[in-house]
Amino acid sequence: MASLFNLPTRLFPHQNRLTGAAYGVLVLFCLAIFLPGFFTLPVIDRDEALFAQSSKQMLQTGDLIDIRFQDEARNKKPAGIYWLQAGAAKMVQNISGIEENIIWPYRLPSLLGAILAVLLTAAIGSKILNAEMGFAAGILLACTVLLNSEARLAKTDAMLLATILACQFVLAKAFMQTKALKTKDFLLFWLSLAAGFLIKGPIVLLAPMGTLLALKCFKEDIGFARKLKPLFGLPLALALILPWFFLIAQHTDGAFYKEAAGQDLFAKIWQVQSWEQHWGLSLPGLYAVIMPLTLWPASLPFMLAIPYLWASRHDRDVRFCIAWVLPIWLLFEVTLTKLPHYVLPAYPALCLLAMRWLFSGVRDSGRPLWNNAVYLIFGAVSVVLALLPVVAPIKLEGTLFYWAMMLATLALAAALACIQLFRRNTPVLGLAPLPVAGFTLMLSLFTCMLPNLPHLFLSEQIMQNLPEIPNCQNAALYAGGYSEPSLVFLSNREVKFYNVGERVSVEMKRHPCAIGIVDDEQLPEFIEKSPGFGLLYEETATVSGFNYGRGHNTTLHIFRTK
Repeated sequence: MASLFNLPTRLFPHQNRLTGAAYGVLVLFCLAIFLPGFFTLPVIDRDEALFAQSSKQMLQTGDLIDIRFQDEARNKKPAGIYWLQAGAAKMVQNISGIEENIIWPYRLPSLLGAILAVLLTAAIGSKILNAEMGFAAGILLACTVLLNSEARLAKTDAMLLATILACQFVLAKAFMQTKALKTKDFLLFWLSLAAGFLIKGPIVLLAPMGTLLALKCFKEDIGFARKLKPLFGLPLALALILPWFFLIAQHTDGAFYKEAAGQDLFAKIWQVQSWEQHWGLSLPGLYAVIMPLTLWPASLPFMLAIPYLWASRHDRDVRFCIAWVLPIWLLFEVTLTKLPHYVLPAYPALCLLAMRWLFSGVRDSGRPLWNNAVYLIFGAVSVVLALLPVVAPIKLEGTLFYWAMMLATLALAAALACIQLFRRNTPVLGLAPLPVAGFTLMLSLFTCMLPNLPHLFLSEQIMQNLPEIPNCQNAALYAGGYSEPSLVFLSNREVKFYNVGERVSVEMKRHPCAIGIVDDEQLPEFIEKSPGFGLLYEETATVSGFNYGRGHNTTLHIFRTK
């Protein structure tokens, strides 16, 4: 079989094992596609800002048990990701001396997790398919819109994906081979399971345990799971997991479990989280609808592969991947709270299934209506993505970003070329432009467009427009109607959020070294109540933009005391 992308055949000398050179190419490709915008993209609300600020406070206090955002306990996720972020930030600060409110050091664990996810996808593919298919699946996963987003955000999901894929790698080896696992293999499984549990709790169990359950439902013998040596591995994992969970229970008097389980994890199953309601994320089938976008550009070969995969569902390698995907997909489709990244652990399996079809030699599914629908959907999504760097700057900034437009046009041309090559029944050749499409689009979005849209980043605008107050350094910030955590991360000072403009008046009178930030909705109340409190103030700046955390445009007025 011809080597993919005309890479030297020395990358794939072994059918079921990738060489160090192949892994090196994958790492270089990941760095090339993930690093654009990594250092320049402003802090994103809300999850990234919440995680980064909590990690920064952990670093400042040295308390590795308690997790806090300002004075509020963050009893939602375990401490693992905060340890990683705080450690990465401390290392960078010691080496370079950069300020604490620079976001990119806190993103390093996500970057590492995304790279490991790509490498592990390739490794899994080399075990259940072959080395070349695994390599191609890794490249495709690295190009996807969803993984590119998570690689640039200081939150849990990219590193969680890496721990899940480490478990799936060992599970795939146990499933496909008849001989026993090596000690390093089952140790990797249980250590990764423990790491995933410390990062995001029991959700890490969904992929490996769900895969085993689905295989059992498919009437597969799951006796191979004994190769994982649970009698040895489970106590080892518990020994790593339980100390922090015991300490946090003692520290919070059990409040962590009440909030993490009752108010965060399980509550999302039967109710929509309040701050997510405006996005309408409770509709069943949402993940299937958005998959052509979030999996783009890998969505093209995957959607084309679906008829073939259904026909091949009894093949063991296909069945393993289907058993991997279904529990994750079905659970989150019925969960009322839906966010795009919830199904990310299924995406490596979708890339592997796409490669199984692409290299199968089957060139025509015999379903031209299906194929044409796929081409139409993929083409429409590609056009929308290419238009984004054109429309967003015009709408938000009233200008054009020419480099962003040119790169997006190139990405669209590559995507359309893929469609044409697939239509000509040359899918292996047609796969080659997909990384070009993914790479150029990420350059357009994350380097040329997003960092240059100040109207999306209101907290950045606030910090750039803070007034000087005589004989006052690091004046406290009191905000009415604006409550995005990015302001706390960026400011390195006391920040208080209120729902009413009156409270801003009270606090500014009480603390003369203070700056008020009031949105349009709270402004009339602030102006009306301030004289009654004897507050003398002056407006120093106005900033406006789109508050994507709340889904609407807003204008913020900045005041200082006289």
